[in-house]
Amino acid sequence: MFREANEEFFEIADRNDYFSDSKEVAIDITDRPFYGDNESNEFIRPTKLGRNYSSVWRYITMALVGTDTPLILVVLPVKDKKRTPEYVRRMLRLSRQYVDIERVYTDAATEFYNADTISTVTEQGLELVMQGRNPGKTVNRCYMGTRLS
Repeated sequence: MFREANEEFFEIADRNDYFSDSKEVAIDITDRPFYGDNESNEFIRPTKLGRNYSSVWRYITMALVGTDTPLILVVLPVKDKKRTPEYVRRMLRLSRQYVDIERVYTDAATEFYNADTISTVTEQGLELVMQGRNPGKTVNRCYMGTRLS
């Protein structure tokens, strides 16, 4: 629905070369609290204990970054975080209709920090920039191990 609702906007931006210098996108998974009946929609997911809500509406976004005006290119509902590589692949396919992507940014969320998601991006010849997960001794130990090998 997002693509359909914004299709004309994307076509106007494309005709006016808004995307010509665009090379970078950022991907994120976001949870929004949901207070209704969690059985009412297949995309309503349970959340971590200890919050003042028990369910969330979870979605993944791909946004154009490094431009004067950030722009969300794709939004998909997330039914299962384990399918993140599939969502990323689909978002890249849809976005590349308008944007010549060279670099993808993600945070260090577990969904992104795995071989399947990383290879989904790199197999398409794209550079992946991901926030590190374990600062300090772990990173230093890996660095030292790499230097010694």
